[in-house]
Amino acid sequence: MGEENKTSPQVRFCTNCGAKLKESAAFCAKCGAKVGGTSVKQETGNKKGKGPLTAVIIIIAIIFAAVVITGIFAVLNYEAILEKFGFQQKNEHVIDDDDDEDEKKDKKDTKETKDASSEEAASTETDYITGSSEDPETGSEDAGPLKESDIDEESLSMLFDIAAHDPEGMTRKKDNYQWSFFCYAAGYKDYIEKYYDLAPESESWMTVFSVEDAENFILNSIGSDDLSEIEDRYEGDYCYIKGGKLYAMTPDTGDSWDQRAVVIDHEITSDGKLKVTGYHEEGAFTESHHHLLEAVFVKNPESIWSGLTLESIEELDDEHYLLPEAQYKNYTRDEVDFTPEMARYARNEIYARHGRRFKDQELQMYFDQQSWYEGTEDEVPETELNEYEKNNIKLMAEIEQE
Repeated sequence: MGEENKTSPQVRFCTNCGAKLKESAAFCAKCGAKVGGTSVKQETGNKKGKGPLTAVIIIIAIIFAAVVITGIFAVLNYEAILEKFGFQQKNEHVIDDDDDEDEKKDKKDTKETKDASSEEAASTETDYITGSSEDPETGSEDAGPLKESDIDEESLSMLFDIAAHDPEGMTRKKDNYQWSFFCYAAGYKDYIEKYYDLAPESESWMTVFSVEDAENFILNSIGSDDLSEIEDRYEGDYCYIKGGKLYAMTPDTGDSWDQRAVVIDHEITSDGKLKVTGYHEEGAFTESHHHLLEAVFVKNPESIWSGLTLESIEELDDEHYLLPEAQYKNYTRDEVDFTPEMARYARNEIYARHGRRFKDQELQMYFDQQSWYEGTEDEVPETELNEYEKNNIKLMAEIEQE
């Protein structure tokens, strides 16, 4: 015990001036203050006592920093973490009104497409004219009405182009409409052979059907399978029948003459049919003519033309149009010799062709007298007008101010 005291003496210091004190001193010899200091051993012990506390604080700080950093990482990589652990985010983005409408439309179109597929698969007997499917036991129709999702623009344009070469014949089913149909359908041989097994004699310039397939093809395209007119034609004609096969090729009109039909607009009518407006253009060099046409199609799942069969097509009387080509041509001031008043009628004619009704009684009476006019809308949104129509409206408005 004595040796331990010698090796570790209790050295004290004055708490007032810091001077070293004698072991038994009651007052500081330097400043005279009453002794109350602590020994070096005690002070050293106190300093060592702070070590564990400091370590605890440092550990807590490290843990807190780690939690913060982990939280920030989780926020920045939220979607990746969800995907990794098999969770799906319910709302990927904020949907505005337009997006919401598009989403609803997509879901509706998907459902309608599925419904149409189910209906077509269930059909057993088809009326090729009306496109309705009927169960022979129940007699119930299940083909459903025509929907926008049923329409394929490309195939619709093809059938419209074929029919446009002989509108009256195709509608009335008279004269040489069968000849016209097969001749101009031959121009779409590559499309047709996706659905029909054409005969080996077919060439790039000629389409050859079996008579049975030819009857099925024309029936589901324009609603008649009468081939009697073609049967009377001679071999070497653009369309003829020989040996149980129908041969057809598109007539050669020369490089200088162009014929084509263009769909301008279409709409599904209240009775479930498709009404198409367009024009047939033909011209040589700088000369061209446009014939306005209106066609009506009905739904027929057996048709290769987007499930559509032609019901009628007719040329519109463009003599009663002030701007007969307003939907597909930009008029110039030199082309129209209009007074300001006539320009007013011409400007409103563009809206009238979209079904606009007019509050102005004079305008309403004028358009009521036109055979083509059907007033159904109080307003025509600008989005329904194409660029040609907008430009022509602007031109007519300028003439009205002259």
